[in-house]
Amino acid sequence: MTELVKVADINKAHKNPIAELVQIACKFDSHIEIEGEGKNINAKSLMGIMAFGLKEGIEVKVTATGSDESNATDAIRNFLVTRLRQKLRQQRVQMLRRPLQERHLQRQQQKKLLRKLRKKQLRLLRQ
Repeated sequence: MTELVKVADINKAHKNPIAELVQIACKFDSHIEIEGEGKNINAKSLMGIMAFGLKEGIEVKVTATGSDESNATDAIRNFLVTRLRQKLRQQRVQMLRRPLQERHLQRQQQKKLLRKLRKKQLRLLRQ
């Protein structure tokens, strides 16, 4: 089974994405290969994936042959693509939080001004 996959930014999502990808590939009995940019490597080879140099935006062909090939290609595809989905989700959350944070800052500034005004009013009343 073969699938074309556009690689997300896996380096920012995990401390050691290469090792995680190898661990995912090693869970399956099928022979899994990743092909792209003129290179063809075994997905179960740590050194092979390090030499391959997966980068954000490149298209790779994930090929699996064996008894659990469909599950293997799905797992590798999900690993390479899901990081992009997570990144987009984080950006959406940040965009939603920004107005809330701005309102919170405005409220804090208003509270500070009110405290200062109250202190001034108390000073004037004491005089």
